[in-house]
Amino acid sequence: MTIRQRLKTCAIIPVKELADGKRRLAPALPAPARRKLVLAMLEDVLETLAKLTEIGPCIVVTADPHVATVAFGSGLRVLHEQRSTGINDAVSLGLIEAARIGMARALILPADVPLAAAAEFRRILGPAEGGGTDRLVIVPSRNGEGTNALLVPISRVFAPRYGEGSFLRHVSAALSEQRNLEVMHLPGLARDIDHPADLDVLRSRRHGQPRYAFLEDAGSATASPPRQAV
Repeated sequence: MTIRQRLKTCAIIPVKELADGKRRLAPALPAPARRKLVLAMLEDVLETLAKLTEIGPCIVVTADPHVATVAFGSGLRVLHEQRSTGINDAVSLGLIEAARIGMARALILPADVPLAAAAEFRRILGPAEGGGTDRLVIVPSRNGEGTNALLVPISRVFAPRYGEGSFLRHVSAALSEQRNLEVMHLPGLARDIDHPADLDVLRSRRHGQPRYAFLEDAGSATASPPRQAV
């Protein structure tokens, strides 16, 4: 595989409507702060991807007009869903668009992995020479249940199976289809920001960055809640 062929890899990032995002963080963050968090994390992911010459266009799939505006402002391709019908439908739309514009592979990522490093993405993509476009790479979430990255070939369709327990479902499907499968455990990419304890890690890693200043006002996510009167 030549470097020119390698550049035919796109990134697909499905993003929920802001009103529906990060509800599991409600005990730690009010709704306005959760909306800010989704956008801040998306911008982090996009900035990291922008460092990679190995990645061609980034495709953001969303039904949220604010997310679409942010993506357009960053010069990205945006597929604006009329209504959100779930992550699997969003990813499928992105894969159709990737095929339409002549991509060889797609790297499917969530928007909530701001601690992912460019070096981790390069490991997924593989060397400039060798490896082929038939590789299917799966990166599990830190708890081993979710799928935090999925590299798929465009020429041989692999149906997304996101949702609860998606990592095992993706692995099972890849094995049953006799895919050229690789599973990679990458610590930065594995840490999605889903629970209040994750916010403390994000605060520590992004302390002093204006993009996340609003988190400092929110206080410690893992502080003990006030005791209830009995």
